[in-house]
Amino acid sequence: VPAVTPLNMVGAALFIVGGAVWMWAAKTMGRYLTPGIKPRSPELITAGPFAFVRHPIYFGASLVFLGMVLASGDMKTVPFLVLILLVEIEKARREEEELSKRFPGFADYKRKVGFLVPRL
Repeated sequence: VPAVTPLNMVGAALFIVGGAVWMWAAKTMGRYLTPGIKPRSPELITAGPFAFVRHPIYFGASLVFLGMVLASGDMKTVPFLVLILLVEIEKARREEEELSKRFPGFADYKRKVGFLVPRL
């Protein structure tokens, strides 16, 4: 049995927090949740975790994947983590193009709320 290290514990905590954020965001989106980049909601969603970060599902997923890397202690998985982050950033960028076209208030929301990480 491998020894538990502080890095493993931090990874496990990030995994749990990330999963909670991910699920909170999905629940907030409800029936408007889609795997695509075109919004289905009739209004810009700014409640719940969307009040803190524009892409809370990607934020939560990033914490989950970072947590997995740290909890496993296997640094050979870091390139996989980087690839996931790059894909999430690109998808979020494309979603924002669609949100900008559909919702006039998106520019103001964008100024106030962080992209993939909450503004503190």
